[in-house]
Amino acid sequence: MISALAGAAALYAVAPLERAIYGGPLPYEPRFIAGSTAKGIAARLAYATVLGTLYRALRPPPIAFASAVWMFELVAMPAVGAVAPLRQWKPRGIALLALHVALFTAVMVSCEKRSSS
Repeated sequence: MISALAGAAALYAVAPLERAIYGGPLPYEPRFIAGSTAKGIAARLAYATVLGTLYRALRPPPIAFASAVWMFELVAMPAVGAVAPLRQWKPRGIALLALHVALFTAVMVSCEKRSSS
């Protein structure tokens, strides 16, 4: 699960750039989803671990995995009220979320490949 945690760490590293591109706080920031920064960190690490476990169990092509996670997040997170409805997002937010998920997946898969070689 270190690979999934590395993916989560990469997301924190690029968060300032994402905010700059979006033009403010991201609608999918963990601190908003969980209600506080500390709970947001815990939620992101737990979610990353779940995604890492799922990836390791299924071993799908990385692009398929990232696409499925992105689509799941676009549908499920607004549906359960974890994030604002997509109509309230700036258009670039949807593309940024795709890049966000792609970065997580790329780092996770890269670490998985390194640990298995």
